[in-house]
Amino acid sequence: MLSISVSILLVYMVRNAQGVVLTPANEQVGGAEVKLLPDSRGINKVEGGAYKLNGNRNNPFTDFGLRLDLSGSEYGFRSGESDSSVSITVNAIKVSNERDLLFAVQFPGQKYLTLGTDLDGYIMTGGNPNIESPFVYPSCGSSLPTGDAKNLIKGTPGSGANFYTFRDVLGGGNRNNLKKITGAPSGRGATSTSITLEFINDDINNKLTLKLSSTRFNPPLSCVYNGAVGTDKPMNVFITVDVDEETTKIPSIEVKGRNVGDPCNGVVCPDDNNACNGVNQCVNGKCILSPQVNCDKFGEKCDKYTGQCVPDCDQFDIDSFTNVCSNNGGGSSARSIFRDNEYYNNKYNPANNGQNQFELLQFSTTELLLFLMNILTAIIGLFICWKGGLFENKKRTVRYAKIARIDSEAEALQA
Repeated sequence: MLSISVSILLVYMVRNAQGVVLTPANEQVGGAEVKLLPDSRGINKVEGGAYKLNGNRNNPFTDFGLRLDLSGSEYGFRSGESDSSVSITVNAIKVSNERDLLFAVQFPGQKYLTLGTDLDGYIMTGGNPNIESPFVYPSCGSSLPTGDAKNLIKGTPGSGANFYTFRDVLGGGNRNNLKKITGAPSGRGATSTSITLEFINDDINNKLTLKLSSTRFNPPLSCVYNGAVGTDKPMNVFITVDVDEETTKIPSIEVKGRNVGDPCNGVVCPDDNNACNGVNQCVNGKCILSPQVNCDKFGEKCDKYTGQCVPDCDQFDIDSFTNVCSNNGGGSSARSIFRDNEYYNNKYNPANNGQNQFELLQFSTTELLLFLMNILTAIIGLFICWKGGLFENKKRTVRYAKIARIDSEAEALQA
């Protein structure tokens, strides 16, 4: 059983370290799942083994195109870690010349951020001033706002038809709130075939770092936020193309985690299902056996299901010969010196196949002395009773003999 638990843990660790690849044909792997969201227009769809996302101001979208769900058990940021991270790589295929990707990321605790970046070498905010580079909301160095990322587009009807309205939605109500990512170049640049977002949660120093990398942005752009986000919880990423005449195909999304998820996820600790021997539980990724339970008080035993000391209803009661268990509905009216010892019988004689056998109860020296003293007391009592009856019988015999002799003598005199 131990080898099985170790194997499961290794598979889990390798999968997170090497990452998983999600595709239309394989939308869920472990705790990572991608979904094509409903599109009332019917033009966002799976085509040629890829998710095809479309922007069209004359036929606007009413929601994000894709949703990526990451479970807390496998990808939740880990508490007490300074370097707990999740990276998401979106691979893209060019369809139209205009190709931008926009994201809304929902973190635990209803914290969120939005981000816009390009695949075609150019993107802008449309605000004042107009920022011509990858942008984020809120700005780097600030704190994440509270909100519901999944309803950003749904909550503003028509935002998918208007460039500026859509930017206002992404900027928390005002496109002027959209700010350049630290170190991002302005203007046009190289095109890319993939975008990677990495989120590093520092639960110790209370901060969150966003890194954006692509062919154009190498080394990655970096943005640090005040305040770490919640740990051990799921997160969601929403993806769409821009509102103008844009079409992009996404054949796959790669997800990797480092120091994330429940460290006990996939760990199976071998246990004999007898709580009296201690309970083997996973703590921070390690199997730890709790102490054995010893019931030292006479007349008690350990319940193997709960690990608690309870009255032993099958054990001989040395002190009073009474059944204290009868009040709890257990045991018989008089306890037996024998008991049904199924656990030891099965442990030391497996051939019995669970059949109950009677075993003589083993007493400690003190208990044995008490037992013998009670037996001796009973014997003395019986002897006294017996001797008392014997002497009384002799007295009666002598008295009856005297009476008989007197009666005989009286009859002789009368004669």
